[in-house]
Amino acid sequence: MKTECWYVLHREVCFLSEDGGISWNTAGMDLLPVVGASWLEIAPNTNNGNTWFVATGHGEWYKKLDLSNGIWRTTDAGASWQPISMGTDMVTDFEEFWHDVRIRKFWMNQSEPNIIVVVCNTGIYKTINALETDPNMVAWLKVSDNLSSLQADGKEIFLDIVQMPGNENELYASGDSTVYWSHNMGDTWEIIPGMEQLE
Repeated sequence: MKTECWYVLHREVCFLSEDGGISWNTAGMDLLPVVGASWLEIAPNTNNGNTWFVATGHGEWYKKLDLSNGIWRTTDAGASWQPISMGTDMVTDFEEFWHDVRIRKFWMNQSEPNIIVVVCNTGIYKTINALETDPNMVAWLKVSDNLSSLQADGKEIFLDIVQMPGNENELYASGDSTVYWSHNMGDTWEIIPGMEQLE
């Protein structure tokens, strides 16, 4: 019987064991341009469990250390990897290190893994076609622009995202100033009533 378990070491790579933890391998992640990883999800009920998504880079805020190269995907259990967020603000401009990106976490809809919502220091982003065959056709929408306008300095760093148990429409995202919620699976966001005093 095949027994898989993952261990994510966010400043190194994601390690995979196929024998209950006796031996480990990097599942090809050591070949990526940025080998650090902060979050990993295996797409449920998809491709026999061989489709995985990973947030690259160090999720913590250490300048010029393990910056994110966006969200990457494998459809063959790590034999090859594809970037699916190039051209967005989720990818560090390595020519201009002041545009550094840190992805802390993303949420995947467990009943529809095409839907992913990412939180990072440049905003909240959503896709509804993460499983698109052509990785260049995966479309992302920044859904947090109105939240930054609520902050005095016009900025917000997003640190975490969770789902209300049993309700995929209800998502919660924490920022560095307060906590937000969405009632429509991440399409729109607002400050949770009563949390304004955290700003």
